[in-house]
Amino acid sequence: MARAVGGSNPLDFLDGYDLEQFVTRPEIRAPRYMVAKHHPEAISPGYWFVTPYSHFDDQPRTSRREHIPCQTGAHIYDGDGNLVWSGACMYGNRNIFGFMPVDLNGVQHLSFHLPHEVLREDLPMREKVAAGVLLNNQYIEVSRTVLKERRALDFHEFNIQPGGQSVLLSTTWDAKRSAPEIGQGERRLYVYGFQEIDLNTGAVTFDWDPLAHDVLLNESCDAKGLSKHANTRSWDFFHINSVDKNKQGDYLVSSRHTSTVYKISGQDGHIIWRLGGYRPDFEMGDGVDFHWQHHARFRFENETHTIISVFDNSGDDEDRNPNIPQARSSAKFIILNTASDPMTAKILRRFDRPDGSRSPKLGSVQMIGDHANNASVFVDWAIEGYISEYDGQGRLVLEARFQTERMSSYRAFKYPFIGNPTEAPALKIIPIPHSEYKIATAFYASWNGATEVDTWAFYGAEAETGPFRLLGSVKKHGFETSWVMPGQVRVAYAEAIDVYGSSLRKSSIATLVPAPNGDYMISTPSLDDLTWVNGSEYASDYVTKESINQKSTSKTEPRQNPHYFQSALFLVVYGFAAWGIFTCLRNIVQEITRRRKGYRMLFSFSNT
Repeated sequence: MARAVGGSNPLDFLDGYDLEQFVTRPEIRAPRYMVAKHHPEAISPGYWFVTPYSHFDDQPRTSRREHIPCQTGAHIYDGDGNLVWSGACMYGNRNIFGFMPVDLNGVQHLSFHLPHEVLREDLPMREKVAAGVLLNNQYIEVSRTVLKERRALDFHEFNIQPGGQSVLLSTTWDAKRSAPEIGQGERRLYVYGFQEIDLNTGAVTFDWDPLAHDVLLNESCDAKGLSKHANTRSWDFFHINSVDKNKQGDYLVSSRHTSTVYKISGQDGHIIWRLGGYRPDFEMGDGVDFHWQHHARFRFENETHTIISVFDNSGDDEDRNPNIPQARSSAKFIILNTASDPMTAKILRRFDRPDGSRSPKLGSVQMIGDHANNASVFVDWAIEGYISEYDGQGRLVLEARFQTERMSSYRAFKYPFIGNPTEAPALKIIPIPHSEYKIATAFYASWNGATEVDTWAFYGAEAETGPFRLLGSVKKHGFETSWVMPGQVRVAYAEAIDVYGSSLRKSSIATLVPAPNGDYMISTPSLDDLTWVNGSEYASDYVTKESINQKSTSKTEPRQNPHYFQSALFLVVYGFAAWGIFTCLRNIVQEITRRRKGYRMLFSFSNT
């Protein structure tokens, strides 16, 4: 698909051309998507839930333009890559991970991990510590889960279980232990485990420590960490990056640094089996091998067979082991025969990264449907926010990615969702030149997070006291919808209307924004002089009685407007023209600069 390639940091991203910009919400600068639909009819319905970030650690608050003020965190996009909701400002531009809808008692909520905040001194401690957060479908926080003991809440997993009674979360802590299995003495370790917590009481119902359950240090694929010279700091030998649970109460754990997926007993925590790594319990079929993987999930299980999905990175970001070959990343569905002797593992379905590249870190795999053998599959390749969707026959039906490498997204998901924000719609009205009617009014409307808006209706008046009249309506398009009417309106409001014609909510009354050098000196007809032509509801069919009369009179009839008005209008119109020429030249210069640095847009499409 279309992608941006070139210099590692073209123009230092300072021009912000790859970020959205809205008249009604100038603080929102969400990354822009490029989208390629290969088989539109086969694309599943739903919104994209993504979490753009540029640094894993705390986001800078100054210097780089993409962080001023709201670009990172939880975002929702529609299937065309249009922004639906930005939650970046909600948590001060902090990173968000694992953002997705969950069903609690039949009501949709949004869950995610909120990392620890260290840069803002003004926040109370409760709001600074890492937490698992729940929002309702009005985007209001209703729950926050924090750890009560010395272990740290890790960002890799916050997995609310079906029914909403408990959550699986990954934890970290420091430890020391002797390491005879690798021929060393005492080692300082950075340990990853997991817990299950009752969401109603906060009680820990299950706690798992790999060191207490037969995980040995020589299982680690991290050759750098195995070295005696690496003993100067705590060694992350295991690194849990996902935890799941089946209906029988057992757990599935992905350990990136052992390249192993473990099934853990929900009774006593012992390891039931290992898939992959240096101590596999399965005879591995062609293509099953994976390395540095992410996001393992149960997909099916009975007495003899288990199906899991796993995101196979087939590479890492720190060259931890040069003896492990790096290859093209893929999403894999693996069927395990646990009744055979030996147990076997075979590929059921495989989806290679469409552009042939590798995701050295991050990634996720989502099954959209009930049956692993023919469900649609939604894959997040992480880097540059690259996502792809496949239908039940395995065809690539959709690709999308951010316009540049500025941002990535750890995981991405696709779900139906209905958002009902409590905040009101936003409206701005601005005067603009109009070739025939001298002046026109541009309307800009948006409603952050509202999913049910079908049409925007615009009402205007000469004063806030009214009376207000319907000026026109237009179909919603993207995050922000614009509409233009000839003439000038002093105050207005927008009304959001759903597909059934019902009113959802109205904006506050907006006042016409004056021109930079003062208000336009324009003699425009009042709203009483607007004429509805052919019953249309669109701006192109609005004309004024004055303009109709002018067209029917003699060309030699003197104009009624004073000379000073003509001069002012001349200056305004040509001022806009000069500004347009300047902007065009500036963009051309910027584009030439990008191309000299190797940046350009290449249009190519993946094979389907």
